[in-house]
Amino acid sequence: MIFHRREFIQSTSLAALSIASSRSFLQAANASDFRLKHLLASCMYGYTDIYEIIPDVSKTGASAIDLWPMVHGNQREQLDKMGNRNSLVY
Repeated sequence: MIFHRREFIQSTSLAALSIASSRSFLQAANASDFRLKHLLASCMYGYTDIYEIIPDVSKTGASAIDLWPMVHGNQREQLDKMGNRNSLVY
């Protein structure tokens, strides 16, 4: 695909306009309405027992834990051995 000068100027102008309008929209929004939700990745702990990792979720400011499968860790397999995944809620 070949861009000619006029097409390039038109597309970059539209991109700049959309960025400017989105910034003004974000500035107009109340800052307290936006809040990131963080997850603690279990892969950072290798093969550590899941009961040792769970207290670190709240310490890091995360709202949940992301359980990774084998090779990265084994917390998902530990949870499968415990039984119902939905029963482990903190």
